[in-house]
Amino acid sequence: METTEAGMTAFALPPAPRYRFLITVTADKVQLMLEDCKSKMQATGFLEQNEYLTRTNTIPNASVNDYVKIFKGALDYLPGD
Repeated sequence: METTEAGMTAFALPPAPRYRFLITVTADKVQLMLEDCKSKMQATGFLEQNEYLTRTNTIPNASVNDYVKIFKGALDYLPGD
């Protein structure tokens, strides 16, 4: 089963660039795509579970989809809006 979350983000106040993001999960692998809304340039990365979880930050009984919702919550923010 594939899960996708999407939204908009920026990493500084305007006039900093805005980015569209997509977080997709396929077979427990997380794909993160950022697209500059102006230039349409894209950057994509893949994360294995051991790249975003450690023994100290693992949430008991959380699924990869639960972590994707946390990632979305962290990214889904536009400063100044």
